Amino acid sequence: MNSIKRAYELILIMIIAWTTIIIFLFIADRYIVPIKLPGYGYMKALLESILKLTLSGALAMVWLQLWIQLIKRYVKRTGH
Repeated sequence: MNSIKRAYELILIMIIAWTTIIIFLFIADRYIVPIKLPGYGYMKALLESILKLTLSGALAMVWLQLWIQLIKRYVKRTGH
């Protein structure tokens, strides 16, 4: 019975992780990719790319932190 409960918790963690990654990818596609800065030239393109990279990286770090918290909670509950 204990192994079934642990398997259920791991499945739940994976469902949450995949659901949140899909949501975060949707957010990135919807709000980060279309960002356009005013102006023209190479410097504008560079700044725009750096901004998009920074925002996408921050979003990825939030997702990874969420996943780490889920795993820490699982380890604390199961003692593994």
